[in-house]
Amino acid sequence: MARRLTLGLGVAVIALHLLVLQVLSALWQEPTRLKAMAVPLFTRELRGSLPPLPANAHSEAKKPVVQSRSAHQATNTIAKTTPIPSVAPSTSSTTHTTANTQVLDQEDGDIVGGNVAIDTGPKPLDTPGSSTLSALSTATPLVPPVPATTSTQPPVPPPLDDWPLDTRLSYALSGNYRGPISGDARVQWTRDGSHYQVLVELNLSGVTLFSMTSQGLVTPQGLEPSAYEEKRVGTKALQVAMDAQQVRLYDGNRVTRQPETQDTASQFVELGHRFSTGLAVPEPGKTVQIWLARPSALAEWTYDVVALETLHSPRLGTLEAYHLKPRPLANPSGPITAEMWFAPSLQYLPVRIKITMNTETWVDLLIEKIEQSQGTQSKTGTATTAATVPVR
Repeated sequence: MARRLTLGLGVAVIALHLLVLQVLSALWQEPTRLKAMAVPLFTRELRGSLPPLPANAHSEAKKPVVQSRSAHQATNTIAKTTPIPSVAPSTSSTTHTTANTQVLDQEDGDIVGGNVAIDTGPKPLDTPGSSTLSALSTATPLVPPVPATTSTQPPVPPPLDDWPLDTRLSYALSGNYRGPISGDARVQWTRDGSHYQVLVELNLSGVTLFSMTSQGLVTPQGLEPSAYEEKRVGTKALQVAMDAQQVRLYDGNRVTRQPETQDTASQFVELGHRFSTGLAVPEPGKTVQIWLARPSALAEWTYDVVALETLHSPRLGTLEAYHLKPRPLANPSGPITAEMWFAPSLQYLPVRIKITMNTETWVDLLIEKIEQSQGTQSKTGTATTAATVPVR
């Protein structure tokens, strides 16, 4: 009898230990890879709307389109470094500008486009005595030629001041999850030097049911995410880690990182920046391709630019926005897809986002308020077309 009681107690203790281990395993959370960033101070609000774009707004789309950021910057570098001929000999000088941000080296293999013919030869001067100058040029040089030197300094990267200021977009949320739902949401962009964070939160009755956070570097080639975290209420976070060569998925598997890889959160800012700087043209009928790192896989997404549509925001009024809709993936690894609407009159910020989990679960976010920090407006974007008022 005593042996049976002892055996029973032993089995019970073992079962209890196994149960505790299962609970701890379910609750165990991998340490977050996200770093704390300073909370921005929003001092002004973007307001107002613009009339529809003119009929010839897409005339530039007929010109050759830059296929990648590297090609775009290579063209600018060639244009900036083309020598200017001069009659009088001069001493060459080299200026060096030290960038105040950390920039990762990029490969040049993704540069595409046609050959660029550059005429660097001297031009004849239409001035009196030009024939004499021409004769002198064929004789012995007046000054010994300066040996050609090759600069060992890397090309100076373009400035990073064409990215948005710290921005918080507040949305009204509607959708369906086991019935109609309503709430609010926000997308918050924060930048500290060369580091950034994009935070997306969906809230119902003051509770954050779903969030996405992306962190990484801001570079002339675009955003370079290094950490992505996705949270659903009641579950542990799904994390993705990225370096220059690889993407570590949630299950620990590693895949090769593709050029200009983004994640589900960073794409909202990255695509808007491409449109505002002309690196991509949101013309209806065209497509935009982007690699997205999700917790379960890395895949190339294709977005169709459906149309320039008219949206009605109760607070911001009538807005024109380009509608981007994703094509279904051949081998989808996760259920989340996002349609986006980017407004040219509001710095190409996403004024509407529709996130779909499945046919029965989706949320639709419509812009209510856009707040920004104080600072210099974007040079290349359309920020100067939007009116601002102090944050109330």
